[in-house]
Amino acid sequence: MLSHIGGMVRDGHAFRLGMLGENGTSIALRRVHGMEARDPTADRRLMELCLTIPEDQFLHDGEPRALARRVMAGLVPDEIIQERRSGRQSADWHRHYDIARGDFLAELSRMEASPLARQILDLPRLRRIIDAWPAPEAGGAAAAGWDETTQVLLTQAFGAGIFLRRFERGNAAPDPDPLPR
Repeated sequence: MLSHIGGMVRDGHAFRLGMLGENGTSIALRRVHGMEARDPTADRRLMELCLTIPEDQFLHDGEPRALARRVMAGLVPDEIIQERRSGRQSADWHRHYDIARGDFLAELSRMEASPLARQILDLPRLRRIIDAWPAPEAGGAAAAGWDETTQVLLTQAFGAGIFLRRFERGNAAPDPDPLPR
């Protein structure tokens, strides 16, 4: 059975096997911050078990989570087993962005001072979003009706802006406005 992962068609077994390796993010976390990234789903014993299960059991008779539903029957309440909704990763992103609002403002000012960032990014649009950002006590980003589209826009725009600003400055010069830690 083939799975579509990131626009590429891959063998599902090979994909699960590939997930066993350490990724660049966990390596960087350890090297830069001395933090170990832990992922209980990457436990070797669990992965070895998953690799022995025939792929058609993960989506048995067209039912998503069929294997998990069968294995957990009698162990967890039926309402959990029958749940069809998906969870949301980082559902509290609004709160984190509200806390970082001052950092967004400071970085936007730095990007507005960069000719390259001004040329490539829609900084007036980012300024309108940031200026319309309600204070956390007024409900913050959630009250503004921001959804994941706004989250992705801000994340990608600011990531690109920081890169452009630093690229323009050159590698030799230290960043006069480093990101907060």
